[in-house]
Amino acid sequence: MVLNELTLLLSQGNRPLDKVQGHSTLSDVHWSLVYREASDAETYFVGPFGSQVRAGVFAEEFGECAEKNHLVHIAILLQGTRHSDVSVMAKELDVIAGQLSAGKLDGAEHDDDYGWAFRFSPKTP
Repeated sequence: MVLNELTLLLSQGNRPLDKVQGHSTLSDVHWSLVYREASDAETYFVGPFGSQVRAGVFAEEFGECAEKNHLVHIAILLQGTRHSDVSVMAKELDVIAGQLSAGKLDGAEHDDDYGWAFRFSPKTP
């Protein structure tokens, strides 16, 4: 699956500098990932814990990437703290993959400044 590339990147302890993007060689899926530490800017999330992201956060980070290009697109936000182990955060991609496999189009989970969110955009005509 597309997320395997990202899991490998993160499990090796590599921090994406800001945003990484790619296109699956096995399908027409385009993916984008933004990783940041919570101290860099306002958090992506609402409240101290839960599953809500700030209104407009996907548009701020990704713009109209999928809609403009008419591609299948998976947008992923990963947020940690300066103490977060990126290789551990890579396991969050397995959770996202499971939710995508179950047919979910979006999801989020966070505890304070650590968490993830994703949005799946199907291909548009």
